[in-house]
Amino acid sequence: MNSNETSLTLRILLVEDNSHDRMAFCRALQKGQLSCEITECVRAEEALEYIRFDDSSFNLMVVDHGLPGVSGLELCKELLDAKTPLPMVLLTGAGSQQLAVEALKAGVYDYIIKDPGRDYLSLLPVVLPDVVRRHGERLAREQAEDALRKAHTELEMRVAQRTTELARANQELRGEISDRQRVEEALQESEEKYRILIENIQDGVFLMQDLRIRFVNDAFVKMVGYTVDEVVGMDFRQFIAPEDVDKVVDWYRRRQAGENVPGDYEFRLLQKDNDIRVFANMSVGFVDFQKDIASMGTVKDVTERRLAEKERRRLEDQLIHAQKMEAVGTMAGGIAHDFNNLLMGIQGRTSLIMFDIDPAHPHIEHLKGIEDCVKSAAALTTQILGFARGGQYEVKPTNLNELIESNSQMFGRTKKEINISKTYQKSIWTVEVDQGQIGQVLMNLIVNAWQAMPNGGLLSITTANTTLDSKYVKPFQLEPGRYVKLSVTDTGVGMDKKIQKRIFEPFFTTKEMGRGTGLGLATVYGIIKNHDGFIEVKSKKGDGTTFDVYLPATDIEIVEDKKREEALVRGSEHVLLVDDEDQIVDVGEKILARMGYSVLVARSGKEAIEIYRQKKYDIEMVILDMIMPDMSGGETYDKLRRMNPDIKVLLSSGYSLRGQAKDILARGCSGFIQKPFDMNALSNKMREVLEG
Repeated sequence: MNSNETSLTLRILLVEDNSHDRMAFCRALQKGQLSCEITECVRAEEALEYIRFDDSSFNLMVVDHGLPGVSGLELCKELLDAKTPLPMVLLTGAGSQQLAVEALKAGVYDYIIKDPGRDYLSLLPVVLPDVVRRHGERLAREQAEDALRKAHTELEMRVAQRTTELARANQELRGEISDRQRVEEALQESEEKYRILIENIQDGVFLMQDLRIRFVNDAFVKMVGYTVDEVVGMDFRQFIAPEDVDKVVDWYRRRQAGENVPGDYEFRLLQKDNDIRVFANMSVGFVDFQKDIASMGTVKDVTERRLAEKERRRLEDQLIHAQKMEAVGTMAGGIAHDFNNLLMGIQGRTSLIMFDIDPAHPHIEHLKGIEDCVKSAAALTTQILGFARGGQYEVKPTNLNELIESNSQMFGRTKKEINISKTYQKSIWTVEVDQGQIGQVLMNLIVNAWQAMPNGGLLSITTANTTLDSKYVKPFQLEPGRYVKLSVTDTGVGMDKKIQKRIFEPFFTTKEMGRGTGLGLATVYGIIKNHDGFIEVKSKKGDGTTFDVYLPATDIEIVEDKKREEALVRGSEHVLLVDDEDQIVDVGEKILARMGYSVLVARSGKEAIEIYRQKKYDIEMVILDMIMPDMSGGETYDKLRRMNPDIKVLLSSGYSLRGQAKDILARGCSGFIQKPFDMNALSNKMREVLEG
């Protein structure tokens, strides 16, 4: 079945009095995945009313022979007599040669015996589109024949008229000779027109007898790479890919024997150099040629269509993968947010205890151990947020060469069995990234490469400026333009296609149990996606792997950071702490008080607005949680800023600096701190905001 048939919508008038058979008919078409619209009726009279009202509503009628009253065959005869241009298929419970003959006389294209033992319903998805196609070809042929008859009649009239005129002026014999000459010229002209048509048609045309080529046009020889003289006389099987020969020859033999097999089908065409480059759709019929039957066929090159279908499937796979990763990332981000809030409670209470006891106390070691556990857990949430939607922390303009150099030096010193080659782009474009997370990307890719080379090898790191067009970035739903490319290549064991499809899935690992979490490359994928970039992998089993990371370039200039020492810095200002989590409010209030601040507490955005309205001249700073019910941190900030455009607000969240947080900072918010944080980090960040 060709592409035109699969895209055709069958508008079927089904005339069947048996409801069970009607339902079976509809199910069979659905199973065959045909696009169709079915109108059902149970009597011939009802069908006639439908057709008389508008016969163009249908392009096929399927009628049961055993209808009550007027039989299906009689209905077909009546429509034939009325010259209704509607192809008909007859269903019958018991077939016979006589019925078949009568059906053909009644204009029926095909008839199907309702024999459950032969699964007649499976024939419907094949037979019905074929009937519609043959009917269309018949109409086209009749129109062509009618036009030819008219032209022939006109030609005969002109010849007769001319002959009469010549007879009056010349002798009868000379008139006949002249008439014959004109007819021959007309015939030669007609043959020349058909020859030009065949030679210039884009589809390949051939004639064959007993699988031997008798005639081909130029388009066919171009497809196969031979000359016309070489092709004529060759066995048609020489042009068919070996795996398709049996199918093509079998259908040819069966069609030659009169069996109902598809006339249009696809196969792979073998060229002269035995390189299969053409996917061909072939349509075959039978004609008279040199006093014998010959197969006349057309071959259409559908290679571009097949390649387009392959590309469409690839894009669909990429979209499905991206959607799956986004769903997992959204869930992971929520988990990381809640987990960071829990860690904040643990870290805060640990800081309070350490603040009150002597450094020589025997419990100090255990408290520091708790802090180390909190840091390890926070590092895990960092990985989770790496592939979560909105997983950046602090984005700033960055020289990628310098970032790579600083992150790769330590690995090179510790892994002597690996030779590291670094090639940097001169005058590299600036990228706007979270330096910690891109460093994590680099280390994950380097570690992955090292693990792929257990016996040592070469690890190559390169950077390059590149400009990508819309076609290249379309599968990733990104904007075309300037990108910086980071490539990490190893000479390790490589990967097969099956593993490549899954390497970016969270918790997928090829390592043995207990030796890997499966988060490394998933984190890489999420971090790069959250930076509006994308990552590609090229690998072959036993032939190494290359990861290409693309990050969008920016025109923002790089500014050197001025970092404050992470020692505890006290203050005395009035601070409003806003958070909906009781454990965060409780521990946060105590921490701020120990650092010397006067603290007011609000457990919602609405409460914060009310407190600030009453005491805005006393409050010198607000610590504001981003994720709160009813009124979000962003909405709360906007209302506070309308009351005081110069308000100092430190945004705090268990999520990350992305999405909402980044937008709030862009609207003038003073700073951001990631939960969980200790007293030293909080005190330094507060002084930075208050003194900024």
